[in-house]
Amino acid sequence: MSQNNPNQSTPQCPPEEIWYDVAAGLVSQAEERHLLGHAATCDFCGPLLRDASVICADGSAPEEDAFLANVRSPSIPSPDSKPNNIVSIDTKKPVIAAKGAVESPSRKLWLAIAAMGLVFLGASGWHLYERANSPRVLLAKAYTSRRTMEVRFAGAEYSSMRTERGSAISGMDRPVELMKAEPQIRQGLEAAPYDLRLLQAKAQAELLEWQFNPAISNLTRALQLNQNDVPLLIDLASANFQKGEAEQAPQFYGQALEWIMKATTLQPQSSVAWFNRAMIQERLFLYRESIKSFNQFLTLESSGGWAQEAQQHLDQLKKK
Repeated sequence: MSQNNPNQSTPQCPPEEIWYDVAAGLVSQAEERHLLGHAATCDFCGPLLRDASVICADGSAPEEDAFLANVRSPSIPSPDSKPNNIVSIDTKKPVIAAKGAVESPSRKLWLAIAAMGLVFLGASGWHLYERANSPRVLLAKAYTSRRTMEVRFAGAEYSSMRTERGSAISGMDRPVELMKAEPQIRQGLEAAPYDLRLLQAKAQAELLEWQFNPAISNLTRALQLNQNDVPLLIDLASANFQKGEAEQAPQFYGQALEWIMKATTLQPQSSVAWFNRAMIQERLFLYRESIKSFNQFLTLESSGGWAQEAQQHLDQLKKK
């Protein structure tokens, strides 16, 4: 791996939460190859991928195991270090069992490992539950359950468009996942008002209900913390696109295009960014550029519902 500071990311490092998407298989094959190549040479991202893979693991292929085995933490614990809550074992003294039998040190070691495994399984199970109910995951599910805009949310599975918008949805029709996410976001921001990901989550919740002005405000505030954060740029482009849709104001499509072009420049392997870029260009009647962006998207994500929708747009654009 490279010798960068293991406790500090570099300008080339992607957002930390992307490694959970990689581990869970939520990114395109091309984006996955790019990110795995980065993790293999980065002391900061390598351990993040390893930890995310452990938490999300539900049975991995041998080649995945081989790759993860090479993604090592830059710091190795000393032989004297002991995990918390684990009873130390003195392997020099035999333990006398029933009828004078001697329990070997190696057997004691395996028993300790088994006990550690049980502790780990409990902890990883909690992490899996916590991840499945995190605001980011809940908002992606809410988007999928009631998709009301043509641009994409990162991590959201495909669903077809609905005609109604957030302002027209009654309280009883609001996605359950959105209602679960909102109190978490509110409580989180009370404790950490400048948390970048919580600000993004708040903006996404607002976009789900077409509250684009506060969403733009929150995303702009978050970008002041990291002006090159690609997920923020994607969502800010979406917020401006949404405002252009609602107000029939082309200037906001133009602003959306500026933000999304910056996102594709910073992270050219992001299929979500290319899909959204193509949609925005289509709204601006930049048909030739939109065709190029849809084709670029299809090189990154060639199958599934999003690919089928992109191909439908391509077929229509080629007739214009």
